[in-house]
Amino acid sequence: LTGLTPPSRCPECGRAFDEHLRVWRPARARSAYGEVLWGLVGFVIVAVAIAPRLKFGADGTVLTTLVVLAIAGGVILWILWRTAQSNRRGRCVAILHDGLFVRNEVLEVTIPWKQVRDVRASHLCNYVRQWNTSETVILPNVFRDDEDAAAFLQAVAEMTAPYTNHED
Repeated sequence: LTGLTPPSRCPECGRAFDEHLRVWRPARARSAYGEVLWGLVGFVIVAVAIAPRLKFGADGTVLTTLVVLAIAGGVILWILWRTAQSNRRGRCVAILHDGLFVRNEVLEVTIPWKQVRDVRASHLCNYVRQWNTSETVILPNVFRDDEDAAAFLQAVAEMTAPYTNHED
C-alpha cells in the first residue's frame, strides 16, 4: 500500500480533490481531424489549380509557388500534430477548490478563483480572463450543449462569489 496516493488525491495527476471537483471533457476526440482533412483537400485543389500555370523562367514563379505550397503544407501538418497531441493529453476544464483548471491544446494551468475575471462558455466562444494580468485563456471545446455550458458557468459563479468585489 505504500505506492498508493494519499486520500483525496488523484492517482493520475496527484492533484487534490474535494466536493467541489467537477470536470468537463469532450464527449469524443476533437473533430479537428475533419477540419484538417478539409484543409488538405483545399491544399490539393489549390496545388492542382496552380500547377498548369507554373512557368519556368527567370521570374521565379515556380520557386515562389513551391515555397508557398510548402509553407501551407507545413502549417497543415503542424495543426494535425497539435490535434493529435491534444487528444492524447486530453482537453478539459475542472472546478477545483483552489481555482479553475484548464488543459487545452497549448497549456495546462490552474487560475486561482480570486483571479478569475470574466468567463464565457457556449458552443461558440469559450474563454476566461484573469484579474491580475488581463490575460485571456482559451477554454477547450468540452461542452456538449448549452445546458452543459450553463452548468459550468453556474459552478464558476458559485466559486467566484466571494471574490466578486474586486477593484480594477
